[in-house]
Amino acid sequence: MPKLRVLVIGDEYINVDVPDEAFITLTKNPNLTFDVSGASKEVGAAAILWNLHRGANQRWKIQAVTGSRFRIVSAHSGLCLTLGGDGMGPVTQAPAKDDDYTQLWWLRSVDGGFEIANGEYISRIAAETATAGKPLKGFHGNDGSRIWTFTAA
Repeated sequence: MPKLRVLVIGDEYINVDVPDEAFITLTKNPNLTFDVSGASKEVGAAAILWNLHRGANQRWKIQAVTGSRFRIVSAHSGLCLTLGGDGMGPVTQAPAKDDDYTQLWWLRSVDGGFEIANGEYISRIAAETATAGKPLKGFHGNDGSRIWTFTAA
């Protein structure tokens, strides 16, 4: 299990174990999870919110990079979740690039789960609404639709 540094309050961090391979589900609705649309292995395929079926396109590998930063890699395609559009765009999958800050994520502990934020834009991953089929995007601010749980796959 990778150990990730997780922001708790202000600039205080704790170390948290996360599964090597996980389903990333909404804390308030664990039946909705990160999914690669259409089980695609193509570069640029959208990450969406979908009903949990435990398929390969819903399993994610957490790869610690440095400090509190990590990549989220599709176990199905081997591609990384990547944030587009100046932090407000869609989340898609792309090959890992060492210098690509749009692929680096960090966690903040909140309300029994985690916000998953991009290291550069401080955007949090969320769907527009907690509905299956909605694309994952970058959002600023926080509410219950942006709190995630990592469950071992």
